[in-house]
Amino acid sequence: MCKKIYYENRKSVPKKDQWKLNAMYKSTKEWEKDYQTVTEEIPKLRSFKGKLKTPQKLLACFKELSSTFRKLEKLYVYSSHKYSEDVSNSHSLSLMKKAEHLYNNFIQAISFIDPELIKLPSAELKKIAKLPEFKDYDLDLKRLILRKKHILSDQEEALLSKVSMLSSDPENIFSALDNADLDLGEIKDEKGKTIR
Repeated sequence: MCKKIYYENRKSVPKKDQWKLNAMYKSTKEWEKDYQTVTEEIPKLRSFKGKLKTPQKLLACFKELSSTFRKLEKLYVYSSHKYSEDVSNSHSLSLMKKAEHLYNNFIQAISFIDPELIKLPSAELKKIAKLPEFKDYDLDLKRLILRKKHILSDQEEALLSKVSMLSSDPENIFSALDNADLDLGEIKDEKGKTIR
């Protein structure tokens, strides 16, 4: 049987067992800089709307989307892990909420892409997917072709993208209460043994 280890709070966890989040961002100031960069890049993604008719424009869009998403993913992973370290830390919660909001803005900004691409014939999408410059995106295009009949209109996809943040609130509230380092004191179990 494994020995149970109990820590009073997350600060008492040995350094060797803690996440090394400073490998991602050395400070909140660095995080905020990337946050600002992604905030400024999101409108650039919207500028591709109505222009994804040529492989060149599509490639430019995919590259911009990938670059922005990598930064956004880093922001979110850092903030969610920072929050998970101590869910009672309001600053960490604030970072995570900012990252979630930014992610939601990103999803709304790119919601036009799939509906716009499904208007292209599948044969043309397959041809584009085979181009050497699309080697990093060919799987995305192949999956799009398979999902073609399940993709909603531009307006419907935009509406659906706006719901994502709202639908995660109940889970976030439960998680905050369930994972907080709350000291609920000691009680006696049915055998009279004191437990935490």
